[in-house]
Amino acid sequence: MSSSLYDITVTPCQQIVDSMVVILDKGAAHADELGINLDELVGFSLYEDMLPFGFQVFATAMHSVGALQAIEAGVFNRPESLPQHDYAGLQNL
Repeated sequence: MSSSLYDITVTPCQQIVDSMVVILDKGAAHADELGINLDELVGFSLYEDMLPFGFQVFATAMHSVGALQAIEAGVFNRPESLPQHDYAGLQNL
């Protein structure tokens, strides 16, 4: 059985992006219920040596959407610096 390049690249990346959208939406709803400022969550780390939530979401986007863009372009260009996003900005990545 053979697999296409599409099946081994686009499909998993789409699943990752779809999952991240659900996670961010659930996080926003939960924070709203508890009266938590969403933008405070962006800088939150689950553990002291872990990079903050905003970085985790950005890295997920970079390694899924960014990977697909790199495949299409034939080269991966990592960002010069880590962009700063509020929660809504993370949802739009």
